[in-house]
Amino acid sequence: MYKEVDRKVAVNSFSLNEKGDCLYNTSNEVIYLNSDKVLYKHPVKLQEMRFNGKFFVNDQYGKGIYFDENLNVVINDFFIHLFENDYVLLSKKENNERNTFILNISIKEINRIKSGSTVNLVHGKFLFRKNFDLNLIETYSFLNAQPLWQFSVADLGSYYDTFQREEKPYQVSKFLGICNNELLVAMQEHKILALDIASGKLNRSWNSIENLHFDDAVKDLIPRSSSFILTNNKLIGALHKFYFEIDLETGISKFSDLKAVLDKHGILSIYPVWDNPLDGDHFYLTAKMKDQDKGPEWSFDCLLALNIVSKEIDWMHSFDQAAIGVNRPRYANDKLYQLDNKHTLHIFQKV
Repeated sequence: MYKEVDRKVAVNSFSLNEKGDCLYNTSNEVIYLNSDKVLYKHPVKLQEMRFNGKFFVNDQYGKGIYFDENLNVVINDFFIHLFENDYVLLSKKENNERNTFILNISIKEINRIKSGSTVNLVHGKFLFRKNFDLNLIETYSFLNAQPLWQFSVADLGSYYDTFQREEKPYQVSKFLGICNNELLVAMQEHKILALDIASGKLNRSWNSIENLHFDDAVKDLIPRSSSFILTNNKLIGALHKFYFEIDLETGISKFSDLKAVLDKHGILSIYPVWDNPLDGDHFYLTAKMKDQDKGPEWSFDCLLALNIVSKEIDWMHSFDQAAIGVNRPRYANDKLYQLDNKHTLHIFQKV
C-alpha cells in the first residue's frame, strides 16, 4: 500500500499543503521546500502555509514570513493564523496585548477584532474564536470583523476530572469543524457540543458511548472529545484498543473493539488522535507496539492505516530506530509523512 521513498534528517517541524508541497525546517535554522531548495536561513516555527499557491510561515519571534510566487521573502510584524480566499487572519502584540486582525489582501484593508489570545475556525462568512479569559465562544463576520454571537461555556457547569479527582469548569479544547450548519466543539474531556452556526443556540451534545469501557472511572463516557475528527457527516476517533464514531445525522454513537486485530499485528495501544489524516476509508494512526527487545526507556512505535469499514489494518510500518512520541502523521497527494523523535522525517509513497 505504501513504501518509504525518502528520509530527511535533522527536521524540527514540517508543514504540507493540499498540493503536496512540503516545507520543513532543520536544526541548522533553514527552511527547505520539497527537493531541499533553501528558502530561508533564520530560526522559524512552521505554521499552516497555503494561500492561493503562496507560502506563509511564522518565525519564533511572532513575525510572519511570506513567500510570493517567485519564492521571494517578505517579512512583516504579524503572526499569521489562517487564510480564506482573499482574507488572512493575523495577530500582533501591542502594548503587551496580542490583538487580532482580518486583512483583505486585494484592497489592503485591515479590521481589528479585539485583544486576547485566540484559536480560530473559519467557515464561509463566520469566524469562531475561543476566549479563554472569559470562557466564551465568540463568533465574528470574517469579512468585516463584526461580532455576531457569543456562547458562554460557563453555563455548562463543571465536570469531574478523574485524573486529578476534582470538579473543574468546562473549557473549549478544540473546534472539530462544521457539519450541517452546526459548529462542533470538543470540550475538555468527555463532552462535544453542536451549536447552530447562525445563532449560537445549543442544538445537542454528546458525552457517552454506551458500554465503552476503558476503566471504571470513565465507563460509558466518550473518550477525550478532542480525539475525534470530522468526516462525511461523522465524528470518528480511536484510542487505546477502540475505534469509535458519532453519526451526526442520527446522533447515534457507537464503538468497535479492536483488540483482536491489534494483537494480530503486535500492537499494544493506539496513541491519542489530534487531526490525524483520513484518505478514503483509511484512518492513519500511530500506536505503541508490544514489548520488544530494547531498553526500558524505549518506546517501539508504528504508523498504521486502519480501514474504518472493515476495521482491519491494511498497512503498517514499525519504527525500530526511534520512537514517534506525540508527532502526528500528515497526508497529501498520495504521500504519507511521519516525523520521529530523532528528527527524521519519513516519507511514504502510495503504490
